[in-house]
Amino acid sequence: MNRNLLLAAFAALLLAIPLHASAAPHILAAADRDAPLDVPSDAVLPSELLLLGFDIHSSARAARDLWALAAGEFSLDGSVAGDLRAAAKAVKLAAPVDGNLLTVANGVQFLPSSSVAGETLLRANRVYTDGTFSGDVLLYAPEIRLGGTFSGNVSCPAAAALQILPGTRVLGTLSYPDTLSPAVPADASIAALSPIPAPTPPTVADLVRRRLRFAAAFWISSILLGIPMFRFFPLRTSAALQLLRRRPLACAVAGLCTSSFAFLPLAILALTGYAFPLAFCAGLLLLCFAVASVPLMGLPLGQFLLGRRRPSAGPVPPSFSALAAGLLALALPPALLGLPGVLFLFAAATLPFGAFVMTVFHPVIVLRTPPPPPPPDA
Repeated sequence: MNRNLLLAAFAALLLAIPLHASAAPHILAAADRDAPLDVPSDAVLPSELLLLGFDIHSSARAARDLWALAAGEFSLDGSVAGDLRAAAKAVKLAAPVDGNLLTVANGVQFLPSSSVAGETLLRANRVYTDGTFSGDVLLYAPEIRLGGTFSGNVSCPAAAALQILPGTRVLGTLSYPDTLSPAVPADASIAALSPIPAPTPPTVADLVRRRLRFAAAFWISSILLGIPMFRFFPLRTSAALQLLRRRPLACAVAGLCTSSFAFLPLAILALTGYAFPLAFCAGLLLLCFAVASVPLMGLPLGQFLLGRRRPSAGPVPPSFSALAAGLLALALPPALLGLPGVLFLFAAATLPFGAFVMTVFHPVIVLRTPPPPPPPDA
């Protein structure tokens, strides 16, 4: 897989490009990975387009949505008739956008000639606005210099420094953290100011309630999953339990390797589209095994805690009391330790997960207990 294909896949994941079945967006990339990409002003982009390059400068007129992924700076002097989505180190906009705007960058600058007809969402470290915004604006940035005209609401929930420039007009509500007190210039016009209260840190009682709710939900859902699993799939669960008792080290290695290295290749195969049905079915099977690993671990643990003898052969008879006791013991580490307990639970679940995986490639023949001999004739 070459570098350009990896870059295109990363752009699709980062920007969530909608790959339509009828017409996928075209890609316009620079000749070299370090070369800039310059789209001239006389160019017309009639279809949805993705721009790839180190530095991108576009003066063209885009008739539909425009996407841009740059390692350096992305600057726009042309116009966009649809939505604009850009990810770069620095973004500079000096053109009208007729749709929505989504930008992820280190720094974003709007020149006075820029305008956005739809809604605006920015995620950056520094934002400087001096354009016209017709819709609502959401700025996730610690440093904001607010200027221009805003017809809707402006929200700055993550601002650590907010400066309102002279001549700024906000027809809606300007929201910012209540730890700030920005100064409004005399020639600025803001309809309403709405400080956002800082979230209060959770107390010890809140943390305890959260852990208990998680443990209760985990216990009840695992019981509801385990009872029909042992009832309707007795041979598969019995084979997994026999492997878990006889070859625990092999089950641990199989579970660790499968959980670490199997899901990523399956996701890549599903994204390529060539082996999507096979990757989907294999991923669904592994997901079912992962979900069923917890009840499979809870039944033998409950039998051990209750002092019940485990059958050496034959399907495992479902025991509600043993299953409930074992799952209750598994729910205690998350309830008492929090995140370390959850990580311990996931680590312990690799054993039954590996046992389920080994039943696919190394099936175990479950021997049924022979019936007792008939009584002798009198």
